[in-house]
Amino acid sequence: MSKIRLVALGFLNAECLYGYKIGQLVEQYGLPFWSDINLASIYKALTALEKAGYTKGMEQREGNNPPRMVYQITNKGKAYLQKLVKAYLSSTPNLEREWWLALFFGRRMISKEELSTYLDIRIAQIKELEKTLKEHSENQSDCPDPFLSFIFEHQMSLGERFLKAEHKNLLELATDISANKHDDYFRPAGDKLK
Repeated sequence: MSKIRLVALGFLNAECLYGYKIGQLVEQYGLPFWSDINLASIYKALTALEKAGYTKGMEQREGNNPPRMVYQITNKGKAYLQKLVKAYLSSTPNLEREWWLALFFGRRMISKEELSTYLDIRIAQIKELEKTLKEHSENQSDCPDPFLSFIFEHQMSLGERFLKAEHKNLLELATDISANKHDDYFRPAGDKLK
């Protein structure tokens, strides 16, 4: 799976864009933190996506400026984006942040029922990690080095706070979904990508 492809296609799914504009959007939304991408990787991905038939580039000229390539997502690209979104949401191990990145670009790619299933899986993963973290915390007295024990205690505390915060966020998201607050985000059940 490719985060940069997910990001490029995700933005192109909303509108036709040129590479530099995608880079600006990446910065605007703070995605370098989530995706670890830069402008050079965006241009490289756009070239590969066009070659694979996922996007179509059109040269555009404005005034006396040099021409630039504006890209639009193809139907094949929409299907690939949907595949990426579903893959990240269904199989992201260890609660990595790519899950949230996929959710960010999942508009009209998944149904409400599918997201509910992905949320249930994610919440179950968090509960399992919370249980594991608690077991490790209880066994910290076995650490022979008091300095390592001191750091370990803070690491466990940070992990517990992180998991509780994400768990709370996921429950709030599930509440929003069940309250039908954002139905325009979802692909209607049974609706196929065109």
